[in-house]
Amino acid sequence: MKKILQTKPDLIILDIELPGIKGTNFLQFIKHKEELKDICVIMVSGITDIEIILDSFRKGAVDYLKKPFDEDELILRIRVHIENIFFRKNKEEEVNNLNIKITEKSNEINDIKDATIFSLAKLAESRDPETGNHLERIREYAKLLSEELEKEEKYGYLINKGFIKNIYNMSVLHDIGKVGIGDSILLKPDKLTKDEFEIMKNHTLIGGDALKETCYLNRNANFLSMGRDIAFYHHERWNGKGYPFSLKGEEIPIAARIVAIADVYDAISFKRVYREKPFSDSQIYEIMNSECGNIFDPNIFKVFIRIENKFKEIKETFKSSYKF
Repeated sequence: MKKILQTKPDLIILDIELPGIKGTNFLQFIKHKEELKDICVIMVSGITDIEIILDSFRKGAVDYLKKPFDEDELILRIRVHIENIFFRKNKEEEVNNLNIKITEKSNEINDIKDATIFSLAKLAESRDPETGNHLERIREYAKLLSEELEKEEKYGYLINKGFIKNIYNMSVLHDIGKVGIGDSILLKPDKLTKDEFEIMKNHTLIGGDALKETCYLNRNANFLSMGRDIAFYHHERWNGKGYPFSLKGEEIPIAARIVAIADVYDAISFKRVYREKPFSDSQIYEIMNSECGNIFDPNIFKVFIRIENKFKEIKETFKSSYKF
């Protein structure tokens, strides 16, 4: 079980078989100090490096024995400490495994949440005369632009990984309020009259109010508040001439300012029920550039121009035929 391998005035070496590690022996060291004749302090520093130190002033000492001490008691104390180490490590492993399971379940719930949000947006889009894959492109544009803005000093404090994940998922709800617009207006193949356009503008209020109510019922779900802001404000204009509340400049939430660029870019990149042909790349640039400072935040627009080619890549990747 144990034997004294070596004895010196300043050192006793014990050979001890440790519990939990079968067939493995570790050397245990006992250092003697003349100024400490009455107390033996046992310090356990780790499973593979156990120290027994005669130093009552050493921080981290975990046990005390009065000298002269009994060897069997000393060995027992050491074993107890080692067993405690194994117990603690086993419990830590159990907790880690539990945390892994909780994380996996949380990820599963988040995946279901994201899929549900996208399905609701797709349901609303099914009534809207847009090109196919509109929602797929919108969320990719919004994510790309947000990732670039995160690098900017002006916006870095507002945008982080959580923001980017949320705008990717929630940007698809920008037109969710169109479920409340009648087909005679939503599907009209000609330009809307002034009165019809006023009705169409209500889709921002319908969608925003619905998500506002959902936010009230789920106050800890921050992603819903971003969806609410996007639905309410993605048609507001930098110059204050947008709708529904005529917000101006940085009064408009940044998520809505980002989606505004994505939405307009996609709207003029494909043909619509009221427009036979999509605009060319050069026409798209001219139209977008003419609205910098009017519709668009000029600082965000500069970043858009810098990565416009990546917008084109997304447009081609998710390109599809016209629905009608």
